[in-house]
Amino acid sequence: IKIASLVNKSTIMKWFTKADEPNQFDVFVHSFDVDDLTTVFDTENIMTQEEKQKVWSNPHPHILHESNLCQAMLGFERAGSIKPHVLLTHLNENWGALSTAVPNRTVQWGDIKTVLQNSGGCTLTQIIEWYLNHPNVLAVFTTTHQAIDHPKVHSIPLGVKLDWFFLDLLHQDDPPAVVVKNKTQLLMINSRVSDERMLQFQTIIESFRRSSIKVSNTHAAGPGVGNGMSDYLDELQRSKFIL
Repeated sequence: IKIASLVNKSTIMKWFTKADEPNQFDVFVHSFDVDDLTTVFDTENIMTQEEKQKVWSNPHPHILHESNLCQAMLGFERAGSIKPHVLLTHLNENWGALSTAVPNRTVQWGDIKTVLQNSGGCTLTQIIEWYLNHPNVLAVFTTTHQAIDHPKVHSIPLGVKLDWFFLDLLHQDDPPAVVVKNKTQLLMINSRVSDERMLQFQTIIESFRRSSIKVSNTHAAGPGVGNGMSDYLDELQRSKFIL
């Protein structure tokens, strides 16, 4: 109930990057006093390389947004590594700046070593041993799964994707009563089916079946399938773990 009372339009972010307008990642970035070296939507104010280097050459500590992790490292290095900073880098609901393809586990969107090499000639060793370990690199924030485990790298949790209709519901003068449900279901699988994911789902479901535990993928195909969001939230509340 306490958590539900904290849910409002200022605390919920709808992670969606495929729209033709600034998404919630963009809103998140600009909720800070940030030097934006990667302007995606405001194309009239894209920084030149010279302007970027002025930012990196300023020794005043600041938050920087550069989606290209390799270019962030190179800009920092070219300026003499003098700027203490927190870096907000590539933000996406599916793939982070340090994500990498894992056979039979993820879509094949590229090996992190190849991505870094193609985005400026950087190596993963340089990123870890020089950039991340540099005392002027205070923290790096990205999203989702990471190829490395480093104390300065933080993955922003994605949370639950909600439509505005359900956010408005929470702001009604007489909102529905909050019902705290018992965790009667061990595992909830709610994920859109794809060729890459099918084998993973089948393996998990079969593994639980051998222990006489029924598990299924309850992801709805679209409007009109089951009760949509109400079924989703109900299962979410009574599940101990979610995939």
